[in-house]
This record gives sequence, structure tokens and C-alpha cells, in this order.
Amino acid sequence: MDKMAYSINGENAHYGTPNNPCAPGRVPGGCAVAVAASLADFALGTNTGGSVRVPAAYCGIFGLRPSHGVVSAENIVPMAQMFDTVGWFARDLATLPRVSDVLLPPVSTDTADAELRQPSCVIIPADCFRILGSSDDDHTYEILNACAAKVFGGRQASLS
Repeated sequence: MDKMAYSINGENAHYGTPNNPCAPGRVPGGCAVAVAASLADFALGTNTGGSVRVPAAYCGIFGLRPSHGVVSAENIVPMAQMFDTVGWFARDLATLPRVSDVLLPPVSTDTADAELRQPSCVIIPADCFRILGSSDDDHTYEILNACAAKVFGGRQASLS
């Protein structure tokens, strides 16, 4: 990894830069190399500014960055505590949920908890359709609204 973990390139002037197994001659992206080279089934990393997702993409493997604070960051050297997030790399999709089962807290099956997580409304920003080039005769909003109603139990999305 880079000196002091201050980059997502994986270049290290002191100990040498490892080869990128996916694209020899290109920057490797840090500890994703060990997984891409089959030296490890998975690896942990901290994702403050992309340091899990970008190296995974550099090496052609999968990187998962969970929401901030879901996995304990205790005993890691902080870079930006409001953004530091523990994530992981894997060569195949089957390994990601296996690591998730160990690191992530169990999902509650209590129906009361599930109801608390349901949003009270879904807001769809109208300008996002204009930015994407949607016209008045495009039915994207109606389709999206029907999907939101189906997913959230009949609640209609509001257009802002």
C-alpha cells in the first residue's frame, strides 16, 4: 500500500510496488493485489475515499464498502474518522456474503424493527428526470412511482 495509506494507487517507493495481477504494468491499488493474486481468499481494508472500491476495480475483483459505522473501526489508524469505513475484497461473489456473515451485525427479524426501517415517504426529485433528458411524454416517473408503491406497501412516491 502507499506510504501512510494516503493514496489508492498502491505504489510504495520504500518497499516496491506489487504487480497488478489483472493488468501488469498498471498501478495495483494496494491490498487488493493479495486477493487478486490468489494469496488470500479475502482482505480487509478501510475505505475513506475509495480505498476498497477503487483498488478492487483496478485488480478486477469485488470490493464491498458497508455503511459508515456498521463494522467497528476500533484499533485502526484513523485517517478521517467521519469517513473511515471498514470494507473487504474478494475474488468471487460467493465469498462476500461469507465475510459479511462474520463482520456485519445480525439482521433483526422482529417485525417491529422492520416496520421502523420502512420509510414514511419516498421523494423522487423531478430535476433528475430533466437532467437525464426525460420528456413530458416519457412514463419513467409513473413506472418508478408504481415500483415504489409495490416495494413500500402501497405508499405513493411524491415528486419534488
